[in-house]
Amino acid sequence: MKDRQRLFVRVDATPHTGLGHFMRCLALAEHWRDTGREATFIGRYTPTLAARLANEGIANARLETSHPDRRDLLATLDLVPNGALVVLDGYGFDYEYQQSLAYGRTLLVIDDTGHLPAYAGSMLLNPNIDAERVVYAQAPEHRLLGARYALLRREFRTLRETLTVRSGSVGKLLVSLGGADAANCTLKVLAAIVHADIEIEAVRVIVGPLNPHRAALDAFTDTYGWIGLVEDPADMSEQLSWADAAIASAGSIFFELAVLGLPSVLLAVADNQLPVGKAAARLGAAIFAGDARELDWRSIAAVLGGTLGDERQMRSLAANAVKLIDGNGVARVQDALLECMQ
Repeated sequence: MKDRQRLFVRVDATPHTGLGHFMRCLALAEHWRDTGREATFIGRYTPTLAARLANEGIANARLETSHPDRRDLLATLDLVPNGALVVLDGYGFDYEYQQSLAYGRTLLVIDDTGHLPAYAGSMLLNPNIDAERVVYAQAPEHRLLGARYALLRREFRTLRETLTVRSGSVGKLLVSLGGADAANCTLKVLAAIVHADIEIEAVRVIVGPLNPHRAALDAFTDTYGWIGLVEDPADMSEQLSWADAAIASAGSIFFELAVLGLPSVLLAVADNQLPVGKAAARLGAAIFAGDARELDWRSIAAVLGGTLGDERQMRSLAANAVKLIDGNGVARVQDALLECMQ
């Protein structure tokens, strides 16, 4: 039974795919390990991420290529035995790939957008707050939909237990636009902060492990002693706990902000983040400033100037956000997986 309950995760973390898919799968694998089971990651990711897996006691097999290169599927099928439990997360894995991996195995596909004409496997997971609105024309009947299934890492689940009510005053601001930020939207946001009509004591900028723009960010912040860069922090919850508010991408980090009751201004840096930002704004759980790739720094500065100084609004955002996420999503997903295998 122990071998049968080994979890295999197929996921990539590259400048093209970003880091969010990897990190939410890590949350599930952490919980899987915490309950006495084994887990193995398969995919393309950096040696730093491989070391993080090793520190958690999670085995990993790094691939040299990704689908649609045929070597990806062949290598993955060779690594995952028949009868195994598999989680697949990434927009590039089409129906044929899913179907091949699902044959003789229990497959959970994680999807945010419903962009494929069909999905294979035993279960489908969409952990976003707007998941009920996504149309899946053909997908497994067993679907885990909505923020109650949000996959949060151990550090956030633990910190949730010590939450305190936020004052609404914003002196310390955190900026995090994803693990890659290929378009360097972070630099645009920093220009907005510097020129916005706001009073900020300190800014921390999280530079993800896949971000190629560290030199440009260093050059900009060298003249501003109150702006600091933090590269690939080991404990992201510690960084969020430091802040009074955040400017963040409308991706997986929104759930981390929400579970800690941190008021936020969200920006989309990828197409799949647009519906998340809009849904968060609709629920009063965040300010959605729009698509960062299309905005200039002046537009972002105007949003910041009109929101960060409004303490009542900041308190309202925090209160609404924390109601969305209870931190128990990983346990619910694990229970569903184990039940599916019975």
